[in-house]
Amino acid sequence: MIYKPLSRPIQTTPDQRGFMNWVTIKKFSQLCGYTEDAIRAKIKKGQWMIDQHFKKAPDGRILIGIKEVEQWITI
Repeated sequence: MIYKPLSRPIQTTPDQRGFMNWVTIKKFSQLCGYTEDAIRAKIKKGQWMIDQHFKKAPDGRILIGIKEVEQWITI
């Protein structure tokens, strides 16, 4: 199995500026239950779109948009 199904909504406590919305692949994996490999596969397959579901930070790291992926899940 590549992923574990979501059994609960993703819980975050973003501040008013939304800094907690964008998290690393590792942190998103811990929050939602998808493995890091499953997250990377969604990016590679084009299921998650750059600048919509994920962004590439200036240092090259991939950051996942929690709110954006939650919307994708509920489609």
